[in-house]
Amino acid sequence: MIKCAFVIRVSDARQGKTRGDSPVNQRAQLSSYLEFLNKKHEGIHGKSPTNEPEYVLHAEYLLDGVPGDKSLEDPRIHDLRNDVENGLVNLVIATTLDRFGRSVEKFLQFFHFLQENEADIVVTQYQIDTATSGGKLVMTIMMAVAEMQRGQISEKVTKAHRTMYDRGRRSGGSLPFGYDRDPKRKGYYIINDAEAAIVREMFTKFIETRSYTKAAAYLNSRSYKTKKGNKFIGKGLKKILKNKVYIGVLERHVKDRNKEDGEYESYVPENREDWPNIVSDTTFQRASSIIAEIEESFSRQSPNSKTYDYPLVGIVKCGFCDTPMEADSTEIRKGKNKGNIQNYYACKNKDCSGRIEVSKKYKGRKRNYIVAQVLDESIKDHIRNTVLSNPSYIQQIVDFTNRELMESLPDKKKIKRTTERRIKELTTLKNGIYKALEATDPEADSSAFHRYMNDIKENANEKSKLDKLLEEQSRNIEELSRYLISEDFLKRSLEILVTCETVFEPDKQRALIKAVIGEISVGLEEIEIHLNAGSLHKLARHASDPNKVKKRGGGYIGSAWFGPILDGFVCTTSWHARRDSNPKPSGP
Repeated sequence: MIKCAFVIRVSDARQGKTRGDSPVNQRAQLSSYLEFLNKKHEGIHGKSPTNEPEYVLHAEYLLDGVPGDKSLEDPRIHDLRNDVENGLVNLVIATTLDRFGRSVEKFLQFFHFLQENEADIVVTQYQIDTATSGGKLVMTIMMAVAEMQRGQISEKVTKAHRTMYDRGRRSGGSLPFGYDRDPKRKGYYIINDAEAAIVREMFTKFIETRSYTKAAAYLNSRSYKTKKGNKFIGKGLKKILKNKVYIGVLERHVKDRNKEDGEYESYVPENREDWPNIVSDTTFQRASSIIAEIEESFSRQSPNSKTYDYPLVGIVKCGFCDTPMEADSTEIRKGKNKGNIQNYYACKNKDCSGRIEVSKKYKGRKRNYIVAQVLDESIKDHIRNTVLSNPSYIQQIVDFTNRELMESLPDKKKIKRTTERRIKELTTLKNGIYKALEATDPEADSSAFHRYMNDIKENANEKSKLDKLLEEQSRNIEELSRYLISEDFLKRSLEILVTCETVFEPDKQRALIKAVIGEISVGLEEIEIHLNAGSLHKLARHASDPNKVKKRGGGYIGSAWFGPILDGFVCTTSWHARRDSNPKPSGP
């Protein structure tokens, strides 16, 4: 008895509706061929004593909506492979060769697999049976032809897209929000006035808030919807804000926009009336500048880890062993983010007690660390929503900072007064020596004369040194007095830091954060923030993803995915701020 398997494949729903290629028609053809094989066997060998057919159907493997280049990787083909290995299938039957795909290399691998397991292939359209040597040869040739045809089709499609692009027309792709397809001219768009008004509001709000999430929340608060009727999210907003179609510019290969060796192209069509603007060039450029600042500040896609500045180095420490956490980075080697750089703060103490606890809770982790961009944004979010919103914290931090300066100022002034007194003493001593020198006869008492001359010389040398020292001391006191800060100055500086940190150099960012926070301790479940005002605040880390940190207003900052950090915050009720944490904690 020969156990057979039917392989039925259609690339998409449209192909399934055509008369010749639908699954129903393929199944009918294969069933007819199976009946033909049984009749042929009966004509040669006669009917079996048990009256059972020689060829029986074991299973049908339907690949619905699977493209040719993916067919042999489909899970149902893996099931077929398992059945062949287990001896449940001896003959694989399909209507045409391309039901197995259009790659010669992949098909030959599949064909050799079947041969190793004593199974054959039959293609009904060409009456090819690999049980014969001629069938094997024809099968290989036909697959090569199929692959060539696939390459020709791909070349034609690419050429057609290129031609339409050069003529200022769009060829396929999703419809941008704010436009409808022109029913009279294929490849052109017309403005959807209602959606265009939302796009303009979107740009305006993003420029105002400098945040994808806040702009999306604003649009949702006004009950605006996407083309599919969904709410706006930060990631979707970013895609819209970067689309140059809103200023009448056509683009190709948008995914390669930031790649040096990519195929990205853009140009302004000659007839601007065919592609009318929805927003002005000035508005688009302002939004693009803000996007560039956000992307530069997070440096998530940078190929060079040195592009990230790690502003919390020297402030953040391990919550297990109190060792300062160091800046570190690694290149992602797997997945869709392969080649990207992950920046993080890590405890490099090999004797840290936290290594055992971390490895128990998170499989694969060997030390206590946190993604740098997540911690940095969490700290700035805390400064924004906790420190800046509480005037008493600002006053306490100013007092703390100025107190340290004021405590050192009296000592410096005292040392300066000591130097001034010594200079005054040297001046008096010099006057006395000059009077004694005038009363001395060099010829009568030469030894006394030379002694007075040496004293004058030594006096002048010491006074010269003390004059320079006094000048330096006065300058230090003056600079120290200038470092005394006011509440308004600190508040303005922190507001700039948390909204657009790229204005400040890395050292100035670090100095501003140090003015507010004395120490940050990263533990397994929470992050402790010791303010210079004397307060202790705590931020919760996510229960299952330590690269997410609780936001004061709900949701989390960061994720294990290394994309722009402000997009797509995940809201959940599984964690909340502890009751002994902030003055106004969220959660129950």
